Amino acid sequence: MANFYDVQLSQSELDTVVERCGFPHMKTIAHKFDYKIPFNNDAFFDNENDAIMKRGTLVYKGGLGTHKATFTEEQIQRWSKAEEEEFGADSELLQWARNGGGF
Repeated sequence: MANFYDVQLSQSELDTVVERCGFPHMKTIAHKFDYKIPFNNDAFFDNENDAIMKRGTLVYKGGLGTHKATFTEEQIQRWSKAEEEEFGADSELLQWARNGGGF
């Protein structure tokens, strides 16, 4: 990423970045991965107590279609509408947002 943004890092800085991006370090700060859905007005989701992932989980290994077991039909429809509003002008980007893959 540093190369992409044309940022020069010293060896010490690079070592720090590599260390802090590793799972051993991230496990020491697992509480920072208790992601919430901000400004969610859904009656089924308690913003104070519910997190998107289980406590202590750093990565969610889902797949295409796994949202159907997590979200209600109304939530899925709201998400689809938001995708269309955000990406609808670019059909390729909308396809990527919905199905992943290369872009």
